[in-house]
Amino acid sequence: MCCAGCGRSSDLRLYEIQIGNDVERRWWCLECRFSARRRGVIADPAPAWIERAALRRLPLKELVPAH
Repeated sequence: MCCAGCGRSSDLRLYEIQIGNDVERRWWCLECRFSARRRGVIADPAPAWIERAALRRLPLKELVPAH
């Protein structure tokens, strides 16, 4: 994994960006996340289970509510 902003490969977190009805996920270092925030991009840390799945390159599945 490498930072979507600067290409750094250490101290990364997966962030979720709400774009209309869609959620885009990006790996950012803390510095690039703060830089994006200054530009008005609201990015929240992804839940830990999504980050772990992404690190293991597992496919993400939509959550289906129990009946």
